[in-house]
Amino acid sequence: MPTLLNRKTEAELLQELDALKRENELLRIRNEELSGSLSSLSCPVPVMRSVSDNIRDSLMVLGEDGRILYVGGGSQGTAEADTVAGRNIRDMFSEDDARFQAFEAARTGGGCLIIEQRGGIISEWRSAPFLLDGKRLVVIALQDITNRLSLRQGFLHTQRLLEQRVASRNTALQEQMHERMRAEEALRREREFFQLILDTDSSYISVYAADGSPRLVNKAFAGLFGFSEECLPTEIFSDASPARLFGCERAAHVCASGCSEQFECELEDEMGTFRWYDAIIKPLPTPSGEVLALSIATDVTERKVGQLILEQAHSELEERVKERTAALAELNERLVHEAMERLEAQRRTEESEACFKSLFFTNQAIKMLVERETLAILDANAAALQFYGYTREEMLRLSLTDITTTDRSLIHKRHNTILEDGSAHFESVHKRKDGSVVDVEVYSGAVEGDLSRTTFSIVHDISERKRAERQVIEQRNHLTALMNALADCAMLLDTEGRIITLNTAAAKVLDATEEELVGANLFGRVAPKDETTLRRIIEMVMESGIPRREEYCSDDAVWDVTCYPVLDIKGAVGGIALYGKDVSARKKAEERVRWLSARVLSAQEDERKRIGRELHDSMAQTLSGIKFMMEADLAEKERAALPHDTHVARKVVSLLQGAIIELRRIIMDLRPTVLDDLGLHSALRWLQDEFSTMHGHIGIRLLTDMHEELLDERQKSVLFRIAQEALANAVRHSGADAVSFTLLQEGRYCCLTIADNGVGFDPQELSGSGIGLDSMRERLELVDGQLHILSEKGIGTQVRALVPLATSETSTTTSAGS
Repeated sequence: MPTLLNRKTEAELLQELDALKRENELLRIRNEELSGSLSSLSCPVPVMRSVSDNIRDSLMVLGEDGRILYVGGGSQGTAEADTVAGRNIRDMFSEDDARFQAFEAARTGGGCLIIEQRGGIISEWRSAPFLLDGKRLVVIALQDITNRLSLRQGFLHTQRLLEQRVASRNTALQEQMHERMRAEEALRREREFFQLILDTDSSYISVYAADGSPRLVNKAFAGLFGFSEECLPTEIFSDASPARLFGCERAAHVCASGCSEQFECELEDEMGTFRWYDAIIKPLPTPSGEVLALSIATDVTERKVGQLILEQAHSELEERVKERTAALAELNERLVHEAMERLEAQRRTEESEACFKSLFFTNQAIKMLVERETLAILDANAAALQFYGYTREEMLRLSLTDITTTDRSLIHKRHNTILEDGSAHFESVHKRKDGSVVDVEVYSGAVEGDLSRTTFSIVHDISERKRAERQVIEQRNHLTALMNALADCAMLLDTEGRIITLNTAAAKVLDATEEELVGANLFGRVAPKDETTLRRIIEMVMESGIPRREEYCSDDAVWDVTCYPVLDIKGAVGGIALYGKDVSARKKAEERVRWLSARVLSAQEDERKRIGRELHDSMAQTLSGIKFMMEADLAEKERAALPHDTHVARKVVSLLQGAIIELRRIIMDLRPTVLDDLGLHSALRWLQDEFSTMHGHIGIRLLTDMHEELLDERQKSVLFRIAQEALANAVRHSGADAVSFTLLQEGRYCCLTIADNGVGFDPQELSGSGIGLDSMRERLELVDGQLHILSEKGIGTQVRALVPLATSETSTTTSAGS
């Protein structure tokens, strides 16, 4: 399917061909007029009719008085032209009408451009004055530009929408990163607080894995065995080490069975003194599912020593009073043992409860205690009250079903999972007091001991993360749809050239499916020649961070490639956005236009040469013969001395002489024979003489300094036409009294310069270049030349035409201008 750019190029090509046809038709009409009557003026209406019939825009031609001479072109028909022809535009339209304003602007000035919108149609009115056979006319053209503006506005709207979505996505990602950093900081503080609690406890606390390897010890434990708590040396827990007595041997059994063990052990210190310790080891489930063994040991040496002393006293009493002492000692020992156990149990319970309350109520995480069967909320910390918006009294009157949208059966199912596995992790949707709902992540576990029917839950607010995930998915879908809507190739690459995503058009060019290409390396999917070019472009963009656009030729196509850097969160280039467009058809059309333009100009010169030759060989000879015959007849009558009136005959001879001179001027304007016969230097001298004769008040100076053999015939013709047009413009518009034009060789170029000392102008104030300037540029482009115009108000104007030479040899001076 041809692109919009290709369609425009074809339309422009057709317009240029039509313009060339009209120019040839004008030449033919001019020839017929010269053949009929040189003194008569042609009617402008047939000329404008032949022009308007070959264009698409609506066209209206008016006289300077406002009378409509012709309406045509585009959708205007002959019927409408006949209806309005001859009427005055001032009588047909009001002063607010665009056509009336365009006419007045062209009549009083240089024309105008008016854009008018009626309903959903946007029209563009252009007007300009021009002279045709000495008559000042005004042309008004109408063009429908609705589609062009709609396409531009749609593209700008799409671009703004994409930029807004990219900015929104970057903001969401930054917020998510900050939230994650805050969560990590809170976790670190919790760990430090937990470690502080352990270090302030005088008991010897240690944690072991199921295989008996130590995971954690508190400060008291490390001080007991003489090492740092941050580093757990392996030799401290070797097979012969006393540190293993506190739990290494029993860790595997406790982790596997889930049952606690309580035991007593004794250790010998460096002085050879034995100390006794009571220890208890319990299973410790972790959120990750791993079960560890928690060992808590207490120094009971003083109690043990007291027991030994008491035993010795009992032994002595037994010796003295065997019967009574034995019974009393046994009873006393049992009572003491029970009392000590109760005191120790009470102490541990109080310490555990205090530790739990400290961790539960002062923590910033949302925590709750829920009764498993009734789902009643037993307690909640301050973070939970703030999150849900309830007071403590209101919160304790609620059940779990009041703050969650989850079905009761699913809640009981999760509680059964907690009973079986010891913990559970899931996502849910909770309700606040104000009626809003939020996405949460819940970690739940069973509470040991007397609260065996209680579940402990930690809740995290993940609504921002969920919202960000949904936005990322939506943006990815929008980006995919937008890329697939493009008819050209588009893809995203990482820094190694691997394809992250691509549209359907790119997959079709690479001859594979999108699923096959995602993750593949682009350089391995293209030809070696294309790989070298693409790798060079991408490396330049990654190094500079600046977008780059470049055209290159592939084996069977010409590609217009644009690479845009994709920056990561740190501002570095993290990827490449690649856009490729096949411009082979456009390039071929441009080459075709250049070729046709060259053919047309060549045909114009040949036609000018042919018309000039025919006028010279037929019309000029005929007029000269008639003049000679009239002069011979007058001479014969004068010699015969016959009475006759020679006034009319001599007037006819004078008119014939003027017609012959005018005809010769027209022939030289069409194609000077001196250019073909004697070359460019002689043609320029002839041009100097002609302008000096016609404009005697202007001093014209010529300087040539190069070998014209370095130029081909087409370059000579182009330079002559440019000199002719530039001299005419200088004489017509500059108001100068001195004009110079030079033909010099500058390096590998031939430089033709026409300069005047006239009024000059500001090139930036020109609303558009004239037909003459466009003609000069087009002629130079056909021979790979360049046109430069330099002008300044009050100083003058300089026109420079540069044409490349076939050789760079330096030529000697061939002639000097006068």
